[in-house]
Amino acid sequence: MNVKRLIAAIIIIFSAIVVPVSIYGHTKPLPEGFSYEGPVHRTSEVEFLQDLTYEKNGETIINQEIVNRMLLSIKEAEQFIVIDMFLFNDHEEPAQNYPSLAKKVTNALLERKTECENLNILFITDEINRSYSSHESPHIKKLREHGIHTVYFDNTKLRDPAPAYSGMWRTFAQWFGTGDQGWIPNVMSAELPDVTARSYLKALNLKGNHRKLIFTEKEAFVTSLNFQGRGAYNSNFALVVKGSVINDLLYTEKRTAEESGFDAQMLDTFAAKSSDATGKYEVQVLTEGKIEKHLLKEIASSGPESAITVAAFYLSDRELIHALVDASERGTDIRIILDPNIHAFGKTKPGIPNQVVAHELEERSSGKIKVRWYNTPAGEQYHTKLFKFDSSERTTLIGGAANFTRRNIDDFNLETDLKVSGKPDTPLMKEVSAYFDRLWSNEDGDFTADSEKYKDSSRLKHMLYILQERTGFSTF
Repeated sequence: MNVKRLIAAIIIIFSAIVVPVSIYGHTKPLPEGFSYEGPVHRTSEVEFLQDLTYEKNGETIINQEIVNRMLLSIKEAEQFIVIDMFLFNDHEEPAQNYPSLAKKVTNALLERKTECENLNILFITDEINRSYSSHESPHIKKLREHGIHTVYFDNTKLRDPAPAYSGMWRTFAQWFGTGDQGWIPNVMSAELPDVTARSYLKALNLKGNHRKLIFTEKEAFVTSLNFQGRGAYNSNFALVVKGSVINDLLYTEKRTAEESGFDAQMLDTFAAKSSDATGKYEVQVLTEGKIEKHLLKEIASSGPESAITVAAFYLSDRELIHALVDASERGTDIRIILDPNIHAFGKTKPGIPNQVVAHELEERSSGKIKVRWYNTPAGEQYHTKLFKFDSSERTTLIGGAANFTRRNIDDFNLETDLKVSGKPDTPLMKEVSAYFDRLWSNEDGDFTADSEKYKDSSRLKHMLYILQERTGFSTF
């Protein structure tokens, strides 16, 4: 056999093995309880919380509501606490002075567990907090040592957003584990232990448990906020709900824990109080791909008497972008507040995807879609992920953990959002409308800048964004 035939044979054999694995990993059925669309519940108890960092008269103003309310909720829990949190760490460089959010939450959980020994606590998180098994998370270790159930989600149960890579990883690398003797510097922080090569190979599958929620038998927070020191000054939001919708969150989190090897039968004994069947709001739990389904449905139903307002850390999903352009052609009023994508994990970014997406939206809609940028002068992020749909009779909110990207809302990451609907004149909807209006018009602060400040017409960057979005080889 000559060299050319040998190479051809190797390529054929390699492809015959890897390609089917890649296709299956990209399209495989999701476990029961994932990509979940819960029943509609009625309640009158929904709150909107906001964290805002902004400039006013040259001074940085930091207004935060979310974490303190969460800590109070932990303190008042009597039966159970369930937390599912993407980032749970405070590993910063010594010169950086960020609040220790993970430490605060850890201490609050331990204190409440000491006060109420029969309280059951389940903490679920992503493997990023232990650098994909290269080291232990000190906060999670402390929780576990004090009798709190902790679960690292098994990301292999998810579909692969980057099948070209993941097919090779699943075929050749996953069987060797990740090891525990790191030797490569940790990109998350110089303060963290070194990482193994196999941990980095696992991380390159580029997917994870991105949920951000905490709930007790009394109330639930679905939020865009992480318990992470470096993100403590990000601008975020949370929806707080009470009633039977919490039971749907219990179900989704039970399935998440079970798919990671945890016996979650204890959750079967828990239940939240029933909601007011005549409540003024309709509330529904949406996870993973069902978030995109409902976003597209609401956009498609908009018309000349409708308005859509968006707050987004990332906006890149192609189906959403096409749907928004179509809605603008039908006469729907569309306003979008975007993070400029110039800061992430303490590092500078080139503005992809939002800067080129903003240009595309304005150009394709002939200026009908209006975009403004949230100002982030101190390196923080506008981390909110919220759609608001308005008609004369109804306002609908869809928001939570999910960025509006292919990875986040097309059944690759784990995500949890809430869909809340009610009349426009209800207290919640008036408050959310006031929030958007304040930021858009810079009422009492320097919140947002005109689209010209950051939008980017670079064809090269737009091509790079499209390539990243479609192949899954991206950080968004």
